[in-house]
Amino acid sequence: MSATPLTCDVCIVGSGAGGGMLAEGLVERGLRVVMLEAGGHYTKKDFDLQEGHAFPKLYQDRGGRATADLAITVLQGRAVGGGTTVNWTTCFRTPDRILAHWQRAHGLPDLQLGPHFDAVEARLSIAEWPEARVNLNNRKLLDGCRKLGWDARALRRNVKGCANSGYCGLGCPVDGKQSQLVTTIPAAVARGMQLLPDCEVERLEVRDGRVQAV
Repeated sequence: MSATPLTCDVCIVGSGAGGGMLAEGLVERGLRVVMLEAGGHYTKKDFDLQEGHAFPKLYQDRGGRATADLAITVLQGRAVGGGTTVNWTTCFRTPDRILAHWQRAHGLPDLQLGPHFDAVEARLSIAEWPEARVNLNNRKLLDGCRKLGWDARALRRNVKGCANSGYCGLGCPVDGKQSQLVTTIPAAVARGMQLLPDCEVERLEVRDGRVQAV
């Protein structure tokens, strides 16, 4: 089969949280962007909340990916939107102690990320989940932690119009989850980005320290 070469300013490999945010920012600046995603492009009409359908379509290794010693299962997304399509919408800022570690261990400058966190949270509708909507199982955990004197609170989630069904890991059938699938990627495509699902990268051609071809 013959291939049609594409040219761009930036090629983004993967369409998850990092790729989606990067894509939207780059096209807003007028750059030509091509995004490659090894998985398929599924939308809310494809999410029937059946594990037998969701895991083969939406996860790396059909949900069976694990560490080399098989001790930990890694539920890694493999679809447009990457992990944001199948995660449970928990969102929190990088803790200050981690930022401080990056400065000490890797020589990074003092990262003033507050304005960037604010922008991302506004873009993805991230807010604390109302305690009144915490389900019974999680209510037991919340109450138990507080009785032990621990600092416990409802999670911050990237949702808008959430049906509270509890099936986040199988894809959101109401587009309540503000994943890259329904936010930054459609916005980037509308501005001219080329999105290629079912396209797995096999090799990068590097010349003079720069990637010249994918």
